[in-house]
Amino acid sequence: MPLTVKELSYTYNKGLPTEHPALHEISFEVAAGEIVSVLGHTGSGKSTLAQHLNALIIPQSGTVSVDGIDTSAGTAAAREARRKVGLVFQYPEEQIFAETVAEEIAFAPRNWGIGAEEIKEIIPKAVKAVGLDEKILSASPYNISGGQKRRVAIASVIAAAPSYLVLDEPTAGLDGRASLELIETLRNFAKEGMGIIHITHDIELALELSAKILVLEEGRALSWASPCETAALICEKNIKGLAVPEVLALAKRLKAVGKIESLAWSPDELVKRLAPAA
Repeated sequence: MPLTVKELSYTYNKGLPTEHPALHEISFEVAAGEIVSVLGHTGSGKSTLAQHLNALIIPQSGTVSVDGIDTSAGTAAAREARRKVGLVFQYPEEQIFAETVAEEIAFAPRNWGIGAEEIKEIIPKAVKAVGLDEKILSASPYNISGGQKRRVAIASVIAAAPSYLVLDEPTAGLDGRASLELIETLRNFAKEGMGIIHITHDIELALELSAKILVLEEGRALSWASPCETAALICEKNIKGLAVPEVLALAKRLKAVGKIESLAWSPDELVKRLAPAA
């Protein structure tokens, strides 16, 4: 069964003079093995939505269900949903606290009551899954690179074997190479059956990575659509905080004069559209 969000709404400080609507009737669905992105400006409600997905926040109206488990159905249901949905916060390396990488990765499965012997087997599998060498397990997480810290943080979440992984701006602050490596890791997770929810304001990355994209503006869903449909929307509508990327803007102009038949958002794809195989 999928992770399903239906007509989800949430207001901070509801009923007070300082109340602030964060989400309004949001609906979308994520299947096992699927990568989707939630795209929007800072303050669009992305992080609030992310925290609903693993029951850190319970809906005020609407529902979030994880493989049929309604997060609003009490403490036990929320805990089970939280077990199924791993959440990696933005800049997760700032939350690292253990003395070694191995201890950092062991924390989540230990917290879920997994036994010591099983954890010993989980740790090397988790570190391998994020593309790191087992030699790093004895290192201090404070003495490794930023890209490695991000991977360790992700390993510490997947060590508890979630069905879905929510990542809030996972490539923020990483250089190009580290970002590409992380993206490939996420694709590998999806191939193995994990549902990936990628929270971002990076239009090009969302278009490249995702099967479908939820576009948020001021807490409202502008669209829940394919990358092609999302690219067209971004070109047509002035969406707050989302400037049209240069390649996509060029593709729009070329399409308008008949040079290409459909939009492209990566340089390589645009070149292919301009020079189709004979």
